Amino acid sequence: MLMILAVVYHKKWLSMARTTAAVLLGTIIIFSVGIVLLKPLSIFFIVVSLTLKLHPMSKDASGRNAIQVFANGLIAVLCLLVYALTKNEIFILASFAPVAVSFSDTISSDIGMHFKYKTYDITTFQPIKVGLSGGISLVGTLAGIMASVAFAWLIGLIFSLDSDDKMILALAGSLGMILDSILVSLWQAKYFNNNQITEEKTVDNIMVNGFSWLNNDGVNLLANILVVGLVVFILMI
Repeated sequence: MLMILAVVYHKKWLSMARTTAAVLLGTIIIFSVGIVLLKPLSIFFIVVSLTLKLHPMSKDASGRNAIQVFANGLIAVLCLLVYALTKNEIFILASFAPVAVSFSDTISSDIGMHFKYKTYDITTFQPIKVGLSGGISLVGTLAGIMASVAFAWLIGLIFSLDSDDKMILALAGSLGMILDSILVSLWQAKYFNNNQITEEKTVDNIMVNGFSWLNNDGVNLLANILVVGLVVFILMI
């Protein structure tokens, strides 16, 4: 994990602050539940570092993906801390869910932005600029679903999950990707400037949608909390 983060930082895919945060989260995992449960996050770092190269000049790719790793990693760590306290294995699988969501959402965004297919707002179905949060494309959505299934299959092999657990994990990743886009479309703050919609909050930009206090990081966090809550509920019943 440390070697992966060193490469990621050297390539400037993460800032020093975000790399430090990722190391901190990894350290907490190691001391709370052991090094083996770093594997899902390691898989995420490796794959998204490769897909990031599809559009290295993209501001969205260099910033948002890094913050997503941190936010989703935080939720995973909280699940693992609950497991460390309760020894309830439900929370191990629950800790995989936010990583699956981030994996699916990030792959969807990277592939969609690379191929530049027509992108539509998920709730209004109106065309929007490629790369704008809340937008979906056919190729990006399919890539996200495939990524979620692949992640669930790989984690299933590593941790010997049964078919039901792998299916729950795959569905969690895909559902989280879609839920994230819906929440962005409905609630994330968006602004108008130079005849186009943007997510950047500046003095000159006029807010036209959502809540001023809710940015993409907050939406990612909210989507992951909802998905993890659903996974825990399903596993408990």
